[in-house]
Amino acid sequence: MANFLWQQVTEWRQITVRHTVMNDGKPPPGLGEMEGVGVYWDESLIGTDCMCSQELKVAFQGERGAYSEQAVRQQFGPDVEAIPCRSFMEILEAVHNGRSTLGMLPVENSLAGTVVPAYDLLVDHDLRVQAEVILRVSHCLLAMPGMTLADVKRVKSHYQALAQCEKTLKRLGLEPVTYYDTAGAARDLAANPEAETAVIASELAASAYGLDVLARGIEDESFNFTRFFVLGRADPPRQDPSKTSIIFTTRHVPGA
Repeated sequence: MANFLWQQVTEWRQITVRHTVMNDGKPPPGLGEMEGVGVYWDESLIGTDCMCSQELKVAFQGERGAYSEQAVRQQFGPDVEAIPCRSFMEILEAVHNGRSTLGMLPVENSLAGTVVPAYDLLVDHDLRVQAEVILRVSHCLLAMPGMTLADVKRVKSHYQALAQCEKTLKRLGLEPVTYYDTAGAARDLAANPEAETAVIASELAASAYGLDVLARGIEDESFNFTRFFVLGRADPPRQDPSKTSIIFTTRHVPGA
């Protein structure tokens, strides 16, 4: 029996459907005849378990220490080769041309909602979902070695991270300063230390750039999870029941 969850309709009438298959992995009756079916994936949650991490290259968006890299290492272990990319498009291209074995693409956040650009890109790339990864996002306050919380007056980070820690920053009397990226803020602080300045980023970023963790779990809401697709070129091994995602485009006409 099919269960549909309509996740999103964009202005281009692109519809993403999550379908739970309780049979042999085939699409539900009638879907095969639907006009405009573009991509059909099997999402095996254990499809990558058989891969050796030393043989894998996994592309992610962001700087070293990004939450996307944390998702890579959560799924494949600390020894996997993680390849940073400047954009979502670069992730998909790296997988398509073989520079990377797999790609880690964020598609949804429990606080910020659907990552619309990711779904738009999936329409134009013939890739398969190998696995789904759910990452618990926990923000840390990072500073140069030797600094204490009392030394900090301002905090740099991505605007979403600052917003998610707004109450904590106000309680501590810290000035928020918007930066282009969480891990990028950590990298640049380590390279060019600033007095009275800390950053909000992951604990992985602290390890990557030699920063001290002044506080952990400073987010205002603990229910902060990001859902990722692990993308590859080939179909993954399948086990029943599987979780299947279908993305397709309808004609741009009334009632489509």
